[in-house]
This record gives sequence, structure tokens and C-alpha cells, in this order.
Amino acid sequence: MANQINGGTPLRFPIDHSPFHRSMVKFQAMKVDPPGLNLKFKPVESGVSTGLDQNTDLEQGFRKVDINPIDGDVANIHLPMSFAVNDNLEYSGADFKMGATIAAASAFEQGNDAGAAVVRAIKETGKSFLDFFQGQKALTGTAATLSALRAGEAFAALGASGISNTLSVVGRVALHPNIRNRFTGVSLRSFTFAFKFLPKSRRESEAVKKIVKFFRYHAYPQQIPPNTSFGIGYEYPSLFKIQLLSGAGGMFEHVGTPIKFSYLRSISTNYNPTTPVLHDDGSPTEVDLSLSFTEYKTLHREDIVNEDNLEKFYDQGGALAGTNLNTTKTTTLKAPATNTGVNELTGGPGGTMIGP
Repeated sequence: MANQINGGTPLRFPIDHSPFHRSMVKFQAMKVDPPGLNLKFKPVESGVSTGLDQNTDLEQGFRKVDINPIDGDVANIHLPMSFAVNDNLEYSGADFKMGATIAAASAFEQGNDAGAAVVRAIKETGKSFLDFFQGQKALTGTAATLSALRAGEAFAALGASGISNTLSVVGRVALHPNIRNRFTGVSLRSFTFAFKFLPKSRRESEAVKKIVKFFRYHAYPQQIPPNTSFGIGYEYPSLFKIQLLSGAGGMFEHVGTPIKFSYLRSISTNYNPTTPVLHDDGSPTEVDLSLSFTEYKTLHREDIVNEDNLEKFYDQGGALAGTNLNTTKTTTLKAPATNTGVNELTGGPGGTMIGP
């Protein structure tokens, strides 16, 4: 298989299995088959066909993303000393300074007539602004200055920031920002694993070398086209399915919360960090490996519900309700016919297939 690096043989450290090493982190390399569009048009003698051919074994429509394990490309490594899980959600401050926005926000919070409140605030703000400069006494002192400053913010929004700055400094008042917290999204989770390998034999030294190469191979992208001096693009690197297995089974079969499919963002390898001594064959006696992963997508509430049901947790999901997108099946193409003049991609004359 083109995506394999170790010939389909799973890697493990330590090699000598014992009851103390039943717990492990399983890193499974995953291949992503991107979505595509399958279309087969009716054959025509001349011109361009615009009608879909319904008499075909080709399943027409969108193909869903398909993520499958790469056979044998897996590394089972002893659990690290610690495993930290950080869930981060994004918030930012939203301020309400202008009269119209203050009135609208207040109306919505209190359940008042929002439309009437906004109109009233706009009218009052404009009148107060004119009264302030015309010397009227409808508003006096700090109230008049604040009213004018609030109106001046409308001019500041158009680029005339000097007006609002002047009113604030001269009048010695500042607008209340009325800050509220605004939810903006969910952060991608990152995970770091730090392993210390102390190979005791030549076999274990070779296993450590292969494990390092395994991670580096799947972390890097494939150049398009491959084996050329200049490339025009990259094929995405492999994903990793990461499972922390306790070895106990039952409710605590897994350590901590599950991790979505992840990309390997950085690899740090430190050979002989504490000693210059080598084995007889020249292999290092100590290797520190640090791996940083980032999940390929953010979590939502249903993911938390399904953390104990890994089949659903890793599922890609179905089609959007009310659409005709075929996101629940993977297209299977008919085997190409052997007679001359048959399109090998679609199994019929005049057909075409769009997408990978």
C-alpha cells in the first residue's frame, strides 16, 4: 500500500510486553479519501450533453469524506507520565456606546418594544446634539455633554473622530462601554505527548528508530506531482486516530476523554539528552520524543454526549436536512467493461466523472 511506511507491521515499545505495560497510547495512521462528485451524462452524437443518464450503475451525486485506517501503520507506545486535556471556547467583549444600540440592547433584554425604543433613541440623540450646540436648555450640564458625546460617536463612525474626542476631553465625561461577553466560537483542541525511550536491546533500538520515522512520514504531505524538482501542490498529510487505552476494560477502558482525528503539527526528537553513552551498535541509549497534535475539527455538545460511544464520536455525520446531498453513502463504480469504445471511468459511452 502506497501510504504504508513499515510494511504493514505494527510498531510497539517496549517490545517485551508485561503486566506493567498493558496501558498504552495507540496511534493509528488514517487515510482520508476526499469528497467528490460523480456525474454521468447521456451520450450525444454532437455537442455537449446536459442531461444526466439515469440508465447507469454509477451512483450519481456527492461522495462523502471517507476516513479509513492504513493497515499495519500503527504505533503502540507506553503511556506518558501525564496527559492534559484543555477545552477552550472563544469569547470577546462587545460594547454598546451609541444611543441606538444601547436602546435596542436594553429593549431586547427587558422585553420592551425594541423598534419603538430604537426610533425614540435616534430622535432624542439627534435633538440633544442640536440643542447642545444651539445653546438650548432642554439638557444641561453633564447630561447634555453625554448626550452630545453619544451623538458625536455617530460622526466618529464616519471618520470624524475629532468631534467625539473633543467633547469627551472638554466635557470631562466618557461614554459607558456597556460591555457584554459575546460567544464567537470553539477552539481547536491540541494535545502534546512526551515519551522517553530507554531501549534495552538492539531490537528495541530499531523499534524506536522506526517509531520516529513512522510519525515523521505521516506528518509530512505528499508533493504533487511526486519525485519532481518543482511541485505544484501538496496532498494533505495523514490523520491520526489516538486512543489512550488503560488495559483495564469496562468503564475505564480509555484514559481521559477521547480525541478526534488529529494532524501531527510538530515533532521533536532529542537523542541522549542526559548521557553521551551509546550501545555497542552505535544506537542511542536514551531518546526523548515530543509530539504535538491538533484535532481536525472542533467539538460540539453532541460530541460530549457520545464520548462513551466511540462509533458515533468518530462518525462524520449525515446530510443536512432538506437537501439532496448524498452524504450517507460512498459511491461504488461499476467494473470497467473490456469491449472497445467504452469509457473506463464510468463503464459506458459518453460518461464522465468529476472529482477524485
